[in-house]
Amino acid sequence: MNKETGAYYTPVALASFLLSKVLDRYCKEDSILEPSLGSGVFIDVIKEINNNFCLTGLDINDSEIRKAKKKHELSNSIFKTLDFLDFNENIKFNHIIGNPPYIRKSLLFESQKIKCNDIHLANDLPLSTFKNIWITFLIKSINHLHDNGTLAFVIPADILQLNYGKVVLDHVSKAFDRVEIYSFDDIL
Repeated sequence: MNKETGAYYTPVALASFLLSKVLDRYCKEDSILEPSLGSGVFIDVIKEINNNFCLTGLDINDSEIRKAKKKHELSNSIFKTLDFLDFNENIKFNHIIGNPPYIRKSLLFESQKIKCNDIHLANDLPLSTFKNIWITFLIKSINHLHDNGTLAFVIPADILQLNYGKVVLDHVSKAFDRVEIYSFDDIL
């Protein structure tokens, strides 16, 4: 099931670590997008820090969205069942956080492959960089950030180890003033 849906849920410790790297940038009027909500662990961690943010949580899985709506009754938050590939390009956020799905290209629906191809081409990336949907989530997320926005994602080491990863990392580096990459000795 995980290979088909890309659902690999983030441990609380990892979500806390990732958010601790950007927490000083959060303030109550900030908007935050979690494009692949899953179990909502990032929202759990953020909620402990501040309930006054404007959060948008998306997930393709309706049952996860229903759980999030029950668990987090926040007046200034929106939870929506939607594939991030179909999310409106004109909406911008101060911060985008999360753990994108990991689905190999060969396991995606044809309609998803077309959308991913379009996103890569629109961002002047060769189609050879589209190996997995997490890459498209990363690229698309950059387009949804305000200037000086923060992107904090859990991504595989592929970005550092494989040839297509270098092209993606170059694209990311051009989009931001600073890029920080944290790796761990243990698989988290």
